[in-house]
Amino acid sequence: MNPPVLDGDDIRLVPLDKDVVNEMRELGQDPDVLRWTYVSAPFTREKAMEWVQRYEDGWKDGSLAGFSIQSPAGDFLGFAALVRVNTEGREGEAGYIVAPQARGKGVATKALRTLTDWALFDFGLHRVELRMDADNHASIAVAERSGYLYEGTLRSLYFKEGRRSDTIVYSRLPEDSEVVS
Repeated sequence: MNPPVLDGDDIRLVPLDKDVVNEMRELGQDPDVLRWTYVSAPFTREKAMEWVQRYEDGWKDGSLAGFSIQSPAGDFLGFAALVRVNTEGREGEAGYIVAPQARGKGVATKALRTLTDWALFDFGLHRVELRMDADNHASIAVAERSGYLYEGTLRSLYFKEGRRSDTIVYSRLPEDSEVVS
């Protein structure tokens, strides 16, 4: 698959490549990222390289779709991806991480809307799902502003660093598009 560049509202989603390894490493070291995502410490340059390589390989076989979130001027703002794709079932799971300097500015919502619209209307998925820690109120707000609908809570699903947490599930279907304003 040829990875597309996706233009959104004041952001661009650029296929993930080795040019952003240093920025991805910085993301992986951020305390909020370590708290709310599957990323675990210590997050080294080698882990960042593996992360980027996994998405480069995923573009080739259609199993993943990773993007760096960039400003129109090319500044790195974060990461957005289909972190899991089931091509046969035509469904996937989205994820995103916004760099600390870009948080609170609508970047996550713009990136998630752009990624989701591409996944549902160009890539051909019929369902995009989000999974997040039930206490991650910022991500819950992003999901809801992006037209995702709450489906339920998977109790005590996630275990990291000796702590269990509930995972909530949101989803969007193509027919939910009129929900997004």
